[in-house]
Amino acid sequence: MLMCFGGAILSSFITGSPLFECFDDTVSVLTATIVWYLINYFPFDLIYRFCKILPVRLLVCSLKEVQRAKKISIGIHHGLHLFPKSPVMCVLLGLLKGVGSLYMHPVSNYILGIWEMKNNPFLNINFTTKISLLAAIVYYCHHLDLIPLPENQLFLVIMGLFVYLRITMILLGLKDPFVPFENAVCKLLFGGTVDAIRSAFERSRSMTSETMPPNTSNLSGTTSSTTSGNANLSSTGTGPAPTSQGLPNSNANSVNSSGLRDTANRQPPSPSDKKRD
Repeated sequence: MLMCFGGAILSSFITGSPLFECFDDTVSVLTATIVWYLINYFPFDLIYRFCKILPVRLLVCSLKEVQRAKKISIGIHHGLHLFPKSPVMCVLLGLLKGVGSLYMHPVSNYILGIWEMKNNPFLNINFTTKISLLAAIVYYCHHLDLIPLPENQLFLVIMGLFVYLRITMILLGLKDPFVPFENAVCKLLFGGTVDAIRSAFERSRSMTSETMPPNTSNLSGTTSSTTSGNANLSSTGTGPAPTSQGLPNSNANSVNSSGLRDTANRQPPSPSDKKRD
């Protein structure tokens, strides 16, 4: 219930009204209760699985965006009724009416015992908050007669834009269409352009230093080293044969020594040996 009536609760908190005054609408409370029960406790999760089908999901999200555009308009009119000379309060009430359920997440997580600073909506502003803020500003500008359109046509334009953007984001998997514009503005206004130019200049300077030809001293050193290497190669060619060529001589010496041993063993016995026999 906190998520379903988050916008009304936060608006009541801002204006100093009773926080749970929104629960006096029995029809809205009964509708929210039935939807909550069917989504969470229907047998085999059939309703939840049915809502996850892409065409049904697109229909539900489109109806949600229509309701969001209507709530923003109601919030602007409520702010004009309570604070007719305060544009900040009017725009803030319109914003809270449209996306109040998103800002009730920290409260619901705190009640459940979960605290995640990474998912804090006050720090990580999502696309829904941005587009709702722009819609609230447009509604207030229409109140100041800055937009020459009837209120019904303006509501139709904002509603169609909300539905179109939501369907496009679901089908194409987009997260935030405002990110490219935000990056461009940040680079222009917050020093991003100067940093980009500086990094590009340093990168080009490092590349040119790497591609410069070597010095003349290095060239002379390399030529002298190559000539000395050639001289060493020529001297080694005219000298004695390598160790591999000396292998047959060692083999021959070993063969000769073994032959001498065999002839010594084959000599006839001496007369003294015969006498001993």
